[in-house]
Amino acid sequence: MLIKYNRAKVYGWHNTYTFTKAIEEMVIDSLREDIPTFIIRPSGITTSYVEPFPGWIQGFKGFDPLIVFYGKGEYPCALYDPNCLIDVVLVDVVVNATMAAIAKHGYIQNPEINVYHIASSYVNPFLVSQLFDYCYELCSSSPFVNSKGDEVKVEKMKYFDNMSDFSNYILKKLLKQHDEVQDLIEVEPFK
Repeated sequence: MLIKYNRAKVYGWHNTYTFTKAIEEMVIDSLREDIPTFIIRPSGITTSYVEPFPGWIQGFKGFDPLIVFYGKGEYPCALYDPNCLIDVVLVDVVVNATMAAIAKHGYIQNPEINVYHIASSYVNPFLVSQLFDYCYELCSSSPFVNSKGDEVKVEKMKYFDNMSDFSNYILKKLLKQHDEVQDLIEVEPFK
């Protein structure tokens, strides 16, 4: 993986993902001849706004694991700047933009390549803190239920700006959980 990352850096790309996406687009452009072509470049895709129903997404990727683990009380803190922008776009917005591009370029029949960026950062800014505030509201009003049938109580997300404080918090949290588990277990002394 390091070799691939270094090759991406040599060619001016931030990471292997962006490098391979660029290669794919170059291959498409070189093979398309006179076929009208468009490329959709969405930012981080997240759950739906309306279709097929609000909150839908297939799979467990992007921000979904963070949201699920937060709701289960397993992600209480993060090493993030809470004022950092998250660039996300709703899956049904991406689908609608794709269908609009298909209709436009299918009708025009212009043999060119068009690129559409579907993103939100500056038009509709969304902060890390907003994401977890919304998660807190949702998980407080409709909490997850654990395997024992108990509702999971979540706390507001705690943010850390350095690895030392973040690590210390996690260590204290794990030690507290360990002590709680040990209190529940009856240990017989060795004979």
